[in-house]
Amino acid sequence: MADSSGPVAVKRCDSGSMSSVSMETISALTELEDLERVYQQLCAEEKEVEGELDRLVGQEGAIHTKMLALQRMGPNLQLIGGDASQLSGMITFTCSLAENVSRKVRQLDLAKTRLYNVIQRADDILDLKFCTDGVQTALRNEDYEQAAAHIHRYLSLDQSVIELSRQGEESSAVDASLIMLQEAEQKLKVIVAEKLDEAVAAVDLVQVERFFKIFPLLGLHQQGLARFGQYLCSQLASKAEENLLLATGGDLSEKRAPLVFADTLTLLLEGIARVVETHQPIVETYYGPGHLYTLITHLQKECDRQAQKIVDKFIQQRGYNNKFQIVQTSMMKSMPGETIEPRELDPVLTEVTLMNARAELYLRFLRRRVMADFEVGDAQSITQEHQQNMEKLLKHCLLSRTMQELIGYYIPMEEYYMRESVNKDIQRGVSSAVSLMQSSLQQGKFNTLGIESAEYAKAAFLVTLNNVEVCSENITTLKRNLENDCSKLFSQGAGSGEQAKIESCLSDLVNTSAKFKDLLQEEFNDYEANDPWVQQLIVNLEQLMGEFKTALSSVIYDTLTSLMTSLISLEMEKTVLKCSFSRLGGLQFDKELRSLVAYLTTVTTWTIRDKFARLTQMATILNLERVTEILDYWGPNSGPLTWRLTPAEVRQVLALRVDFRSEDIKRLRL
Repeated sequence: MADSSGPVAVKRCDSGSMSSVSMETISALTELEDLERVYQQLCAEEKEVEGELDRLVGQEGAIHTKMLALQRMGPNLQLIGGDASQLSGMITFTCSLAENVSRKVRQLDLAKTRLYNVIQRADDILDLKFCTDGVQTALRNEDYEQAAAHIHRYLSLDQSVIELSRQGEESSAVDASLIMLQEAEQKLKVIVAEKLDEAVAAVDLVQVERFFKIFPLLGLHQQGLARFGQYLCSQLASKAEENLLLATGGDLSEKRAPLVFADTLTLLLEGIARVVETHQPIVETYYGPGHLYTLITHLQKECDRQAQKIVDKFIQQRGYNNKFQIVQTSMMKSMPGETIEPRELDPVLTEVTLMNARAELYLRFLRRRVMADFEVGDAQSITQEHQQNMEKLLKHCLLSRTMQELIGYYIPMEEYYMRESVNKDIQRGVSSAVSLMQSSLQQGKFNTLGIESAEYAKAAFLVTLNNVEVCSENITTLKRNLENDCSKLFSQGAGSGEQAKIESCLSDLVNTSAKFKDLLQEEFNDYEANDPWVQQLIVNLEQLMGEFKTALSSVIYDTLTSLMTSLISLEMEKTVLKCSFSRLGGLQFDKELRSLVAYLTTVTTWTIRDKFARLTQMATILNLERVTEILDYWGPNSGPLTWRLTPAEVRQVLALRVDFRSEDIKRLRL
């Protein structure tokens, strides 16, 4: 077996078969174990080869079937080859045909273009001839609008086509037409300018607008806007000077006399705004979008001149600079000198505020109009240059700078006015209230002759305290809103120097608010420590009920005390609903009510807290820090508390707090 397999193995090894044992390896073996191992390996490989041969022999039928199928496909493949050759010929023919067609199409397109150029040239020559004849006829008939239309049509012709026409056979006629049209253009420009000047001198608005509309047809947009702007400025100047003369020579006893300069400035600004509204459609129609800015630039220069005259007269007649110097001296503690009453500053500050408000409204109006005019042309074409020109026009104009100077003087004067007014009101209220109460208190009872004056002084004093608190809160709100507005402004690229100035002013507002709060807290502490109302009421009640206690039985006395308690709670509830409270006022009322209830509890064996339940709940509401805090005590959050007040009454009591907004109260869901 080994002998028969040896040659086979060698043959397979020589022929590059899969055997892993070569003849050289077998020849080198000397051990029986190695020979047996190799023999077993060769036997295993022989079985694998036999299996592979059997598999291949088994596939003979399938291979034979496929060969038959290929033989049957031979004729079909010959047909497909013929069809492919025929298709290739057709594609070649179609390609050449398409190339010929496209060449002819290009020739036709070229011919069409040349024909269009010929037609355009002929039309331009005809237009040139028509414009030449038409402008002469229009000038003879003084129909300047028609003449300008012909010149505009001539200026709109394609100059390259005209140059080609001058090189043809009709060159002499074209040259003559061009010379005639150029002469007519220059002549018409002179005539239109002269006619516009005559209309301006005659103050003929109809003729002014007539020739103003002709300028853009001649390509004179800037000249037309400049001349029309000069006319409008002359009208505005005349009216403004007339108004200023009436303002300076008017009766000082008239109702609007303290605001006469603000009214004069308002008339000037409203007049300019009216001019812009009236003539903007004309400018957009005949000059096109984007030209309103040029007209407003001319108008603003005249506005600056007239506004400066009004402000100068205001400063002169109101003694504005002199008042500022007095205020500045008074605010410097180390330099005592002349003082000024706050009531003397009130009308001046009011007029400055009104003037500045009118100027800001006017500048916002100009911004809206100009930006809308730019957007009509093309919203995408509003460039950075447009924005810069607009900011330069509005922020750097003399009107804006003048208002800034007035406000620069206004701020310290307003601070002085507020400080002095509050100090005087508090001093007046405290002194009058104390003096009248002291004079009207006689042996623990009020004098009926002075009770009305005392109540009036007390009410005035409490109103002053409420006003102080509201001022403090309003200043804080103002500071917060200004900070938000300034942050938006500075994010758009405002200067750092301006930001530092505004931050300094805002810090002054914080100091002012703090002063108001300190003053209010001092007054509240003093009123809390020296409050005569509750203590005096308790003393009077004790004297009154002491007489009945000795003469009545305990049951009748308790009944009388119960009736008196009901009457006191009812009257106090009516009185509370007629008053207004601040945060500290609500706290003081709560303390006073607790003191009164504590006293009445000691004078009777019956429970009286139920009679003051509504008042106690009202005191709780008045003592809240925020409107929404009522929800912590209402509804499912009320706990064991049973509310004696209806939702409408809760809202009514919340409205008594001067620092609670009505919108927040209405939004409550009770």
